[in-house]
Amino acid sequence: MQAMNGYPYRRVFISFIFAPALYAILGLLAVFYYEILNLTDGKEFGFCDLFITPFVAGFLAAAVSVFLFLPATVMLAFACSLLKPKKNILGLSICFFLGGFGAYLWWALIYPYRKIGYLDALLYYANTYNGISTFLYGAIFLTIVSLWALPKKKEPMGVRFT
Repeated sequence: MQAMNGYPYRRVFISFIFAPALYAILGLLAVFYYEILNLTDGKEFGFCDLFITPFVAGFLAAAVSVFLFLPATVMLAFACSLLKPKKNILGLSICFFLGGFGAYLWWALIYPYRKIGYLDALLYYANTYNGISTFLYGAIFLTIVSLWALPKKKEPMGVRFT
């Protein structure tokens, strides 16, 4: 899946598909931190409560987030593979806005309260906390993943100024 020009299509595609799992893993760290803080309050926790439960919950959250957002992330990964962004300001900006708008559009589609039409829901949820936070979560986490997945821009041959 790597073309003649050397663009890493496979790495970009697969890493963008698993971008929602990064959000779940960071949620796991937040749960683990909360459990550690509760230890200082004098509450007693067992080994299972402290270590096993947060990791199982984090793994399940990562699996559910990847499954739930799979159609949206496949479309985003396909779009980013076609655009061939590089690891520079323009490429990261493309990934930022694609991730934000992709997460927001998909969230407005699957949000359970659906008594209004899809376009009305897009306009209504744009001014709510859930809509803004969904855009920011999608944008930030796809940008973080793109820092790892995107290739560096090759320098032109010739004199290099340092």
